[in-house]
Amino acid sequence: ILQNLSKQYNKLYENKTQVGVIEIKGTLYSAKKHVKHLKEFFENKDIKAILLKMDCPGGSAGTSQAIYSEILALKEQNGSKPVIALVENMCASGGYYVASAADYIVASPSSMVGSIGVYIAHPQFKDFIEQFKVKYSVTKSGLYKTAGDPLTELTEPAKEMFQNLTNNVYEQFVSEIKARRPKLAALDEKSWAEGRILTGNEALKVGLIDAVGSYSHAVKAIKDKAIIE
Repeated sequence: ILQNLSKQYNKLYENKTQVGVIEIKGTLYSAKKHVKHLKEFFENKDIKAILLKMDCPGGSAGTSQAIYSEILALKEQNGSKPVIALVENMCASGGYYVASAADYIVASPSSMVGSIGVYIAHPQFKDFIEQFKVKYSVTKSGLYKTAGDPLTELTEPAKEMFQNLTNNVYEQFVSEIKARRPKLAALDEKSWAEGRILTGNEALKVGLIDAVGSYSHAVKAIKDKAIIE
């Protein structure tokens, strides 16, 4: 009986105010882990805010977009739970895509921010294998089926297709960043996009982030936005 009473009364005095912390670190190839944690934190009523600790050079466009979209969808479903992003070293490309879903971004003055752009790599080994008299042939159906095969020549139609792909993804990237960071819409994209990497100080000037600072600045932002002790 005493144990049951103790549990019941202890619950009344437990601190119900919590902040969920998610580390988004390294190259992004899968959204599964981050989406799982985001869902748990948004649905937990004791968690009043979420801190994204960013140290990410980027990754797959689809993964970055999936995490970005999930943050916005969960915010809409679960009310105004603030999300703060903190950058110590790097928040670039797909990493910045994710961070842009936050309500407030804090970065250290010398951190690397931005790199808003898209690329598809095309390693070419055809000349290399031919030095060793190795022949490589492919039977295919469809003009573009071997596009990107490193052992075949990259044709002009294939180059055009890949360029259209990168342009389309880039346009989505830039459009969604502008929607989250309205100040950027008035600026020339060359000053903040096109793969440009900026320091935290430079990123603040153009509007990619909201403040330069460190952990304590992120904590203050959480207190202000979540209205918690």
